[in-house]
Amino acid sequence: MLFLKSLIELNVHFITNSHLEIFNNFMNFAYLNLQDHPRGNVILQQLIQNGFIPSIVIEENSSLATKSRSSIISTFNNDSEKFPLTKSILAEFEIPLAYVENHNDEKCAELLKKFDLDLIVLGDTRVMKKNIMTIPKIGTVNSHPGYLPDVKGNNPYIWAIINDLPQGCSIHFIDENVDTGDVLMREIIDLKICKSYVDLLNKINHLCADLMLKTVQQIKDGTHIRTPQSQLKFTKENHTDREFYAATAEVKEAALRKLEGK
Repeated sequence: MLFLKSLIELNVHFITNSHLEIFNNFMNFAYLNLQDHPRGNVILQQLIQNGFIPSIVIEENSSLATKSRSSIISTFNNDSEKFPLTKSILAEFEIPLAYVENHNDEKCAELLKKFDLDLIVLGDTRVMKKNIMTIPKIGTVNSHPGYLPDVKGNNPYIWAIINDLPQGCSIHFIDENVDTGDVLMREIIDLKICKSYVDLLNKINHLCADLMLKTVQQIKDGTHIRTPQSQLKFTKENHTDREFYAATAEVKEAALRKLEGK
């Protein structure tokens, strides 16, 4: 009762349905996402539908979250119905849902520490700090919508188009730098089969979800393999290791023109 009271005091909402039998957790893991972020929710749905139930879902309610969701929805002609809200995804499950202003703040850390976590799974979040990533016993796993080590940082699918780098997704443990942690799984997307930018984003979202599901399953089974990025070769011999930053509107437009003219 004290544990439940402490969660209520931290403004944690419980999404419940007494008529549904809940899957058993294979271990304690938390799921972090910007509030209602589309790609993050595709991953969350994939995990839940396959029986991997997080001990808690913590969403960041911030201007970054609003901007990120709005940007993606606008790309899909403002069709928000394509992207279910987190509350609707969790509606059939007894999963605590909490909101914080910043995933790196003390409120988030306090929530996470209450669950004796083995793992943190990231959907789409800001860059996580050491005070959060070191809480779980196994580590914190990120779904990066780009092919590592070639395309690190923000908007990797945009910069991959601009710089003729491979499209893809990577699942990796995070460390104190950006997208430099050990890779657990990665896969290339054939850009030739993408009919449009929207089609590319759809494929990225679902590949991130598929790879995260496979990775979590491997962690459960103890069969996951960590590969330091220093042991991975760049696809292009003359590629310089770098972190890409948020693409400007002009860069995005140039990428779309290049993609549609392929």
